[in-house]
Amino acid sequence: MDEINLSIGKHNLILIGKRRYYDENLNERDFHLENTTPYLLRIGDCEIQEGSWVEMIRNLSAFLVDKYPSLNCEIIDFRTDWSKSAIFSNNSKTNYKKVMSDLYVNCNHTALHSCWLIQDILRFYKINLNEVKLYIHRPSSAEPVEVKDYFLRKARKEFLVFLMEAYDKTHVQGQKIISNISNYMNPILKKISKSYDDLFLFDDYATAINYIAKEREYINAQLTIPEKNKVILNRYCNYLQAFYKI
Repeated sequence: MDEINLSIGKHNLILIGKRRYYDENLNERDFHLENTTPYLLRIGDCEIQEGSWVEMIRNLSAFLVDKYPSLNCEIIDFRTDWSKSAIFSNNSKTNYKKVMSDLYVNCNHTALHSCWLIQDILRFYKINLNEVKLYIHRPSSAEPVEVKDYFLRKARKEFLVFLMEAYDKTHVQGQKIISNISNYMNPILKKISKSYDDLFLFDDYATAINYIAKEREYINAQLTIPEKNKVILNRYCNYLQAFYKI
């Protein structure tokens, strides 16, 4: 599927389908990486596509160890300024992943420190960070406000048109539904998810359906919500499921 490049403020993204990935600036330390996952790392002609930080670190390490064997004797002494733990080891240990025969890399890191480790490993190998591209996925809770606002406005407009065309809602009725979802259902989403905070900001169908189902389950289990309100909120869940299926 083709990539679409998009710039919003100082943030550069690529869109693949509805999925949005951020071009991470490797020249700076990013302190807002909670719940993020990697997508693609490009170093020259090499592309490493992984959805977990653990595998991204392991595969990057394997690539660099193979490409620059003259530094292999020094890699065991490599350390970071944010951890006292050894990054590489000649012995298998808990949370270390095998890079090659008799070499393992420590992958027991948060998303933040995983990204920092990638930066530090690249610097150790004297890779020009300006020539490296790291694309990561951010759930809505970890997205910059200006990007969230852009996609929120876009999704609400599209949802309004969807309600008017698929369910014969008037413009006023559609706006009220959007307002009710934002005011009554988003607070529920924030209770059940640390990663996502707005029902209009999902960027893939599977994730959207998963959390809408959790939202529905939470609503139906609450004794304090009147039955007539549960019916309405469940109807909104149906609208959202149909919308994301498009």
